[in-house]
Amino acid sequence: MKIETQLKEKHRINIVAEVEQDLLERHKRIAVRSISKQTKIPGFRPGKAPYSVLLRHFGEEAIIEEALESLVNEIYPKLIDEADIKPYGPGSLDEIISKQPPKFSFTIPLMPEVDLCVYGDVKIDYAFEEASDDEIQQVLMNLQVQQAVTESVEDRAVETGDMVQLTLSETILNPEEDQTAEISKDRTETIYVNADFDHKDVMPYQGFMSELIGLNIDDEKIITHRYSDLEKENDLFEKDVEFSFKVNAISKAEVPEATDEFAQSINTEFETLEELKTSIKEQVETYRKQQYEEGYLTEVLDEIVENSPVKYPEELFDSEVEAYFEQLKQSVSKQGMEFDAYLKVNKQTREEIIEEQRENIETRIHRVLVLEEIARHENITVEPEELQARVAETTMRSGLYSYLSQLPKQKSDAIAQRITMDTANQLLNDKLMKRIVALASGQYEESDDAQEEESELIEKPVKEETSEEITEQEASSEE
Repeated sequence: MKIETQLKEKHRINIVAEVEQDLLERHKRIAVRSISKQTKIPGFRPGKAPYSVLLRHFGEEAIIEEALESLVNEIYPKLIDEADIKPYGPGSLDEIISKQPPKFSFTIPLMPEVDLCVYGDVKIDYAFEEASDDEIQQVLMNLQVQQAVTESVEDRAVETGDMVQLTLSETILNPEEDQTAEISKDRTETIYVNADFDHKDVMPYQGFMSELIGLNIDDEKIITHRYSDLEKENDLFEKDVEFSFKVNAISKAEVPEATDEFAQSINTEFETLEELKTSIKEQVETYRKQQYEEGYLTEVLDEIVENSPVKYPEELFDSEVEAYFEQLKQSVSKQGMEFDAYLKVNKQTREEIIEEQRENIETRIHRVLVLEEIARHENITVEPEELQARVAETTMRSGLYSYLSQLPKQKSDAIAQRITMDTANQLLNDKLMKRIVALASGQYEESDDAQEEESELIEKPVKEETSEEITEQEASSEE
């Protein structure tokens, strides 16, 4: 077999394959035998008519068509090996160039390729801050307020120490061009009025509670506040917000003191207030660390992805589009709406949605391909014992264990397999994310046995032969 290869756009390759005429003749005889078994020829038992008789009966063109189909099925895997390529999916037969000799033209999508940067060199300062005493105190005060004993009052205005229920609306007076002005409309908010319990995380802002003192039930008030003390990334930074509210109820509140007894009332596991504070600190830092590392990881990955170009066939984009629409249809269905009705309501076509989402889908593909390549180089795996333990924990915690035990075995096994696969993917992803954070922050410590091997991977990722290294002019070989 002779082949010629040429790269095409959209990460595909064109292969022209020419085979010996004798191979087509052999497949013509195979085709005749196949056809004869399915057709009755007068004077002959099925499958016993001579080749010359069958040729006259069916015509050479019909036999050649059948022969070409079986011939292509035979040579296709061989030309993949001969061209030394990794297909992403099935190729297409574009043209039968000639029948004498048999010559075919195929187009084949190629597996995605990632030109991975030296990701071990990507270093970004890791600046996570532990919870401060003020933050712990703020959480503690919120717990105290939640445990308050209240008594409704109707014959006086709001005083310090009261719990006030409001109907509150918030509107941005100077929104950005693409920013919605309305933050909330007629939402219910309960506020404990006590300057000792006022801090920067009190909603809607520190100092708001002072605006309530002196108001009576059914009183209404409108005030404006500029958020100048927020982080610049916050959507409300340097925005003027109008607060319109009405007092619905006033209650005198008895807030418990922060003592050992109070800690014990929160959870019997706590014997002292210090133990409660320690628990608060751990919970605050766990949450904050998760939030911080999400942002940190995004920053690291953005830099790695930006410096790691990828190539992939259109078929991969198409499959991601189908996955997107499948999720969208499920979401629409949960709202009790047919997908066609959804399109009409939003005055969009499928093609318009694809174009609207194209950049997001392409970004996601790029990111996933880079992450998969890093995972391969880092040789991140999940041990069977680790997976079994996590699956058991998931099924027990969610109540699935008892649910699965009541199902028929076949259905139960299918659901359990899906849970196992999802859990394995989550474990791998968690490990990969932690590894990337550790590498970028300089916290990663290699084991002595794997240090040399890991170092080579981090410093210089293995580069496989790419489609660009296949000669774009011609690559010929004979079988």
